[in-house]
Amino acid sequence: MLMRNVWIGIAWLGAMAFAQELEIRGDVPRPYKLTLEAITNSKLTAAGAYHGVPLIDLLARAGQETGAKLRGTQVAKVVLVDCEDAYRVAFSLAELDPEFREGMVLVAVTKEGKPLDAQEGPFRLIVEKDKKMARWGRRVKSIQVVWLQDRP
Repeated sequence: MLMRNVWIGIAWLGAMAFAQELEIRGDVPRPYKLTLEAITNSKLTAAGAYHGVPLIDLLARAGQETGAKLRGTQVAKVVLVDCEDAYRVAFSLAELDPEFREGMVLVAVTKEGKPLDAQEGPFRLIVEKDKKMARWGRRVKSIQVVWLQDRP
């Protein structure tokens, strides 16, 4: 048990070398920063071995319309996820919403019950139902919502 606790402590220290906050910004009513502690203290959702918060829930907290209200010009928005290593992933806003697509896009903070290590975390993007893992971003630092077209 002691070795397990030491390993978890080392994993957290390694992850602390990278951003401990996740910024939600762009064309949302209420941009904000979310700490690793805030996510780990909230109710986590599972996606295979990973646990975290659905990306659509983080966007809803920023005031982004979701669910039945996501229609019209709102579906012309794109979500850009930026990682520490300059990797960038793009989604249409609609494909993040469970009312439009099967599978979930998760911002994970643990894997198999342990904090993500420095190579993956502290935040990792998990995209269920994608045939390839190309959009599974590691060390996510920011999420930005942008209009694909001119604002109405």
